[in-house]
Amino acid sequence: MTLITSDGLLSTMVERTLPFWGSTGDVNDPGKVVEMLEFTNKEIAIASRVKQNQVKLSGKIPDELIKHIKDWAFLLERVAQFFDGDEEKTVRWFNTPNYQLGGVDTRNFILFGRARKLMEIVDFAISEKRI
Repeated sequence: MTLITSDGLLSTMVERTLPFWGSTGDVNDPGKVVEMLEFTNKEIAIASRVKQNQVKLSGKIPDELIKHIKDWAFLLERVAQFFDGDEEKTVRWFNTPNYQLGGVDTRNFILFGRARKLMEIVDFAISEKRI
């Protein structure tokens, strides 16, 4: 099991409902984050800008990949909180075309390297109750 410690962004979350968080509020299961996004190793490499042969989710995870996993975990959690912790609805939302993103599903938006921009969109949509 690999523990990915929180940064300031993650530590501001009040509630953690998804199964990849540890008791200290850190990501203790990076594989579950990737599984929820249904990413292949090739897609992880594309989304994180890490060489595919360096993609691993246990042991010594590359720092650049850790940064992206934190972003993805936070995104998943924000959407899950909107859906009252419902993991199935959260996964479905990430795989559904979104008109606010030009008809692209949010999962692919992450693949384009736009996870932080997506967070801004998610935060705005949640504040407007329009996710």
